[in-house]
Amino acid sequence: MTTITENDIRDLKDLITGQFNELDKKAEARFNELDKKAEARFNELDKKAEARFNELDKKAEARFNELDKKVEINNAVVNERLSSINGRLDLMQASINKATELNEKLSSINGRLDPMQASVSKIPELAEKVGELKNWRQIAIVAITAVISASVTWFVRGGNLKP
Repeated sequence: MTTITENDIRDLKDLITGQFNELDKKAEARFNELDKKAEARFNELDKKAEARFNELDKKAEARFNELDKKVEINNAVVNERLSSINGRLDLMQASINKATELNEKLSSINGRLDPMQASVSKIPELAEKVGELKNWRQIAIVAITAVISASVTWFVRGGNLKP
């Protein structure tokens, strides 16, 4: 059997420590290499993303400008239509005012016609009585006879108006 001395243990320890240090250096180098690759890849992706964002920003800006123009055009159309509607409403208001005035005039005419209603209702009766005469000759003969009779009576009384 072999005896293990303290020097052997120290050598073994140094060997293991050396191996670990070498592995640590290799791992560190590999991590640095991977870190550089990852950093390069991230930078590349950042550049691509920024380029894409800039492209999308330009497209969005162009689209917003286009939409702003459409909104302005639509606002102009809406304002024009509102002006037209306001003009029509003004005309309607004038017509309503005229209709109100006509209603007031009609009310005053109706107020005047109410007292005349009694006289107007007598017209058919008078027309019926006049219609009983056969023709206008008869009416004229009756009127002339009445005038002659009145004149003769006046002369007979002495030509004055005293009773």
